[in-house]
Amino acid sequence: MFYYPHYIRGCFYEELSSIPLLQKQKAQLIDLRNPDTFSKSHLAGFINIPYSTLNSQLHRVRKNYPVYLLCDNGQKSEIAATDLCTLGYKAYSFIGGYHHYSYQIDTSLY
Repeated sequence: MFYYPHYIRGCFYEELSSIPLLQKQKAQLIDLRNPDTFSKSHLAGFINIPYSTLNSQLHRVRKNYPVYLLCDNGQKSEIAATDLCTLGYKAYSFIGGYHHYSYQIDTSLY
């Protein structure tokens, strides 16, 4: 097996701090949370494909570009990224999920 710095258990991982750069690059950013939760609060550039419908919505996900997945706490996005990797996608799960992102401390204030 090849070593990738963010590759664990059949899935690629991405730090939440990379989201602003990925937003500028117009990367495939997918929020797996349910539509009600997504409509109340979401990050710019993310599209909503609920985890429960991801398999039936794969036509919306381009296989030739990396896919970055976000859920509430990182568990469903890890499962989804692993599944997508087995299908030939290069998929990433954001470590800690949306809850972790919304509670990160702005270190520039110190």
